[in-house]
Amino acid sequence: MNAVWPRHLKGPDLEHLSVDDFIQLEEQLTTALLQTRARKTQLMLETVGTLQEQDQKLKLENDQLNGEVRNLKANHENVDQMDGNNQVRPEADPRDSGKSMEYISLVNTDTGCPLPLTTLTFL
Repeated sequence: MNAVWPRHLKGPDLEHLSVDDFIQLEEQLTTALLQTRARKTQLMLETVGTLQEQDQKLKLENDQLNGEVRNLKANHENVDQMDGNNQVRPEADPRDSGKSMEYISLVNTDTGCPLPLTTLTFL
C-alpha cells in the first residue's frame, strides 16, 4: 500500500482513504521522522567530535608557536644587549665623486676595536 500513498495524497481522493490508512500513514511518518532525527543527531555528534579534535590540535600548535615566539624574543633581547656595546660613527668619504657615500665604522665601546666595515651608497 506504500506505493499508493503519493497518488492518494494529492487532490480530492483523500476522502476515499480509511481511518486505518491514515493511522498507517501517521506511523510511517513518525518512523521516518525518528530516523531522520537520529541521523541528524549522529552527524552532529560526529561533527562535534571532529571539531574537538581540531581544537586540541590547534591548541598544541598554538602552544608550540608561543614557545617559538618566546625563544625568538629571548634571542632578540640577547642580540640587542650585545649591540648595546657598539656605536656607529659615520665618516665622510674623502673620494667624493658626486655620489653621496658614507662609510660607517662600527666600534665596540668596551674594547675600542673596529667591527667590519659597512658602506652605504645613496644615489
